[in-house]
Amino acid sequence: MALDEAEALVEGFSLERAEQVARAFTCYFHLANLAEEHHRVRVLKQRRASTLTEDDSLSAAFAQACR
Repeated sequence: MALDEAEALVEGFSLERAEQVARAFTCYFHLANLAEEHHRVRVLKQRRASTLTEDDSLSAAFAQACR
């Protein structure tokens, strides 16, 4: 039912209106992708900060390998 209504609405768009709606959705998805990327970077930074210790350093790994 809602799909039929949406189809009828879109079919009634002028070419100019259809272009405006397409541009609006494009902008929306660009913003959503940027937000997702920002969130992912933030999570990875938090994860790295919380899991790295002095034991994770290269010198600690070398010392452990030489034992």
